[in-house]
Amino acid sequence: MWNWVNTPAYPHRTNVTPHYDLFSPRLGLAYRLNDSLVVRSGFAILFAPTAAIQQNAQPYQSPLNLALTQINTSTEPVNSLSNPFPGGVLQPVGRSANYLSVVQGQSVVTSIPHEAATYVEQWNLDLQKDLGHQTLLDVAYVANHGVHQQAPAGVNDNGFGLDQIPDSDLYLGSALLNPVPNPFYGLISSGNLAGKTIPAGQLMRPYPQYYNLNNPANTVAGSTYNAMQVKVEKRFNQGGMLLADYTWAKDIGTADTQTGFLEGGVQEGQFQDWDNIAGEYSQLSYNVPHRFVLSYVLDLPVGKGKRYLSHTNGIVDKAVSGWGVDGITTLQSGFPLVLTAQPTYISSNFGAGAPRPNVTSGCTRSEPGGSVARLNGWFNTGCFTQPSNYGFGNENRVDPELRASGVANSDFAAFKGTAINERFNLQVRAEIFNLFNRVQFSYPNTVCCSDTNATFGVVNGQNNQPRIFQFALRLVY
Repeated sequence: MWNWVNTPAYPHRTNVTPHYDLFSPRLGLAYRLNDSLVVRSGFAILFAPTAAIQQNAQPYQSPLNLALTQINTSTEPVNSLSNPFPGGVLQPVGRSANYLSVVQGQSVVTSIPHEAATYVEQWNLDLQKDLGHQTLLDVAYVANHGVHQQAPAGVNDNGFGLDQIPDSDLYLGSALLNPVPNPFYGLISSGNLAGKTIPAGQLMRPYPQYYNLNNPANTVAGSTYNAMQVKVEKRFNQGGMLLADYTWAKDIGTADTQTGFLEGGVQEGQFQDWDNIAGEYSQLSYNVPHRFVLSYVLDLPVGKGKRYLSHTNGIVDKAVSGWGVDGITTLQSGFPLVLTAQPTYISSNFGAGAPRPNVTSGCTRSEPGGSVARLNGWFNTGCFTQPSNYGFGNENRVDPELRASGVANSDFAAFKGTAINERFNLQVRAEIFNLFNRVQFSYPNTVCCSDTNATFGVVNGQNNQPRIFQFALRLVY
């Protein structure tokens, strides 16, 4: 690493210049149209905090606003306790001009000092209607627009590639690999560019003196979310409530999740061509068009003071009172699939992102039948072929037609509360998770186009747990 801040070349104390002029307004409106109908609306601009970054699958480093830059280099110890580093330990070069010989020819992960601030615009329109009998209907339009968002993780999870060979030079094909004299020979001390010759395509890259140059927080992406949200809520006089929510949504753009491994293994829709950001526009990898959730807590109207057997006393009252049920049912569309191809010459050598396959025109990608029937062929793998070593596949960043297994889960519980005296109450609960033992299958293998990858399109696992029973005894006082 080297420290280049607070120098004549860059006088700031941080490698990302702070923003002191951000305007973040909020606006809200609520109006009662009549005794049973209310309209609400709001608008806000919200700025994101300094981005966290991930590099080479290591733990997140936060904040990004550090006064240093990282390069990939190492000093390997030998098998000796007395002198494990006989060649010495590589020392930081600080602000000296020697940094050029250390950095050039390496894969460098850095930040752009004057990066635009990330923000999201949010707005909504909400109608709430009292239907009587303690029942509420809520219908809302909810939307947001992400601006200057962080680009999806690129090749090797190093972020946005700044040094991809221009698309206009790809017509040269295999000539890009022709060896040419290395103009950096003698200036670069180590790395992939230290030899007497280098591939001709290397000199066509924007920063040919680097092997790779990446910005993990390049704010060139954006997203748009639109949704209709419907909610019905019912409360019961005898105790309990029922809540039903339905969301119909669409999430599209060039941004994507940075933490798919924390979100149920969501596949990240990575950039393929850093030189054509508009071509990366697609639905997002976590786009869920349909989601329905039903939740309920119901006290059974039986026992003293209830609708049924209200005049019981003693042992009978203890036996029939305090019963209830609760549960949650979730029905959700599966996440869309992200298909990738085998590495190409331009992705391995000239800074391009994760390659995607070509899709045969007119080919039906989906396969008929239920989930179980498609485990060995979740989709039509014959529709996809490996792209050229010197070009890009025409598959969308996130496939518009193919989805993983969705969610159809019900959790249920029955409980019995018994009042021992005015202070103590004993509750017994029986809980069942995944009541109907429904399987949510894992993602199919989405790595295309290799003769050795016989599992392309095959599902070999599940994301959820089988039916689980749980019993609990709780004393409340």
